[in-house]
Amino acid sequence: MNISLDYIRALEKEIVILKKEIEKLKKDQLTDVYNRHYLDELVNGEYKKYLENSDNCYYHVYLIDLVDLHKVNRTEGYEIGDMYIKEVATFLKNIIYEHNADGKVFRIGGDEFLVIINPSDYISIEAFANVKFDIAYRKWKKNMSFTDVMRLLDKDIVKQKAAKQRSIRCDKCIVYEHPEIVDKVLDEIEEIEESEKRR
Repeated sequence: MNISLDYIRALEKEIVILKKEIEKLKKDQLTDVYNRHYLDELVNGEYKKYLENSDNCYYHVYLIDLVDLHKVNRTEGYEIGDMYIKEVATFLKNIIYEHNADGKVFRIGGDEFLVIINPSDYISIEAFANVKFDIAYRKWKKNMSFTDVMRLLDKDIVKQKAAKQRSIRCDKCIVYEHPEIVDKVLDEIEEIEESEKRR
């Protein structure tokens, strides 16, 4: 069977188009980082095989949870919310690029991202620090399932949020801005107590 050069070239073009389409399917449309579907594929394929190679094999995993995305969507609109999401995605990709790390960024939910980096390319959690999100870090080792790693990361994020709530200073409340009010309130309480005693 004779195959013409034109036929081969046409097939090559089709292969290039198909590869581009396959790559699109791996990406989140809004942010152009990898999606949850592709993460699942890697977790059950490439990542799993690598971890099974040796007890010393592991990955660096970072869970990123956006701060107040729902509030931004509600008060400023979904367009601003989308910009917020895209900014964080770009920031995460840039951190990996700046550190010349072999890693991938995944958008795994509306307000959640995951970064997975190879062992030799560790990036400190401080390098990722950003007021727009909370971040948790864990090593994903051979003897741990991916589900276990995600459970631990989720717990870490919840703890962080709880700690933030407890440590918020009262710098926006009226008492902090006007300490003289405290004296006034205390004086009024004393007067009430005195009048109660006289009755």
